[in-house]
This record gives sequence, structure tokens and C-alpha cells, in this order.
Amino acid sequence: MLDSVAIINLVGFLTIVGALVVAISFADPHRKLRPIQIGLWITCVAAGAEFLPLVRLAPPNIATRYALDCAWLATSLCWLAVLQAYGRRG
Repeated sequence: MLDSVAIINLVGFLTIVGALVVAISFADPHRKLRPIQIGLWITCVAAGAEFLPLVRLAPPNIATRYALDCAWLATSLCWLAVLQAYGRRG
């Protein structure tokens, strides 16, 4: 179970990620930063999913933990794809 400090950290992280998504959306009219925006959204969703067991919207069992771990793995793979996409662009 998360303690209050962990919850505050998670809420702060989600706020920062959300602000970055909004800032990139407004600052990028030509969609050159679309991979970063997608990566931020996926990270935000994975971090938000950590709240589901806490607020009793998902059972706090091993299957839920496995699903959350898979979400973080997907986030890591997404960021690797972002790095590869920008590496090819130079």
C-alpha cells in the first residue's frame, strides 16, 4: 500500500507530465514532437494506473501488480522507440 508521501509524489509526477503534454501540444503546430507527446501520455496513463488498487478500482492482487508492471514495461519500450525515432532524424 502507498503511504501519503508516495501519493503526493505520484500526483506531482502526473501534474508535471500533464503540463508537459499540454505545453508540447501548444508549442508544436507541425507535430514534429508527436512521438514525445505519445510517450508522455503513455507514461501518464501508467502512472495513473498505480492509483487503481489504492482507490479500490482494481483488486490489490498479484494479477493487478503484473498488469501494472506490464504497463511500465510498455512505457519503457515506448521511450526507447522515441529515442530511436529521434536518433534517425539526427
